[in-house]
Order: sequence, then C-alpha cells, then structure tokens
Amino acid sequence: MAVVAQISDAFMIRVALDGDDTFDVTNPGRTFRIVGVRAFNANNTGALRVQRGGADVRADAATTNAVWQDSILVEANCDVTAAQNIELRTSAAGWAVGSAVHIYCVATGGGQALTAT
Repeated sequence: MAVVAQISDAFMIRVALDGDDTFDVTNPGRTFRIVGVRAFNANNTGALRVQRGGADVRADAATTNAVWQDSILVEANCDVTAAQNIELRTSAAGWAVGSAVHIYCVATGGGQALTAT
C-alpha cells in the first residue's frame, strides 16, 4: 500500500545583534512562512519588531532581560514572498553583544509530496 506524505523544508534564520538598530535579512528569492520568532536580549528589556514587506510579523514589543522569549505573531503577515526581505528593528536599552533573534520558517505550499511503497 502506498502512503503519501509531505516533506517540508524547515529552517531557522539566526540574527546576532550587537546594538539598537535596524537589521535586514536579505531573501535569496524564496517563498516561505514564518512560524516562530524567539528573542534573547543579553543586556536589558529593549523592544523588538520583525517585519516583512513593511508589515509586522511581530509587533513592536518589549523583550525580557537575558531570557529566550517566544513571540506572538501577526498570523496574517507570516507569509514571505520571494521579493520580500525581513527587517528587525531593535529599540530602547540593551541589545548588547550576545543578543540574538531566531526566526523559524517552513516552505510554503506544503513542501513536496513523497510516495512511499
């Protein structure tokens, strides 16, 4: 009996932060969906905003000092087209060396079909 499953390419984008600024992640021409954002502010509780194509994926919100923090995503804005880049905006205090943001992604369209017999 043949079984059909979906293979989906999952990947993570890691951005090391070293101050309050705007950081761009250039898209190499892929469509994908952002399924999670985790932030680690090594020094304080500065705010973080994650956008794609000018729309908020993670609205501007404070982070927790020296703790990995999962983000609440704006579900309607999580699909990234091949022409869109991801922009991270940090503000307020902190974001010292050792701070990072992890953006978890999956291929859109369900991945590729695999038939196993």
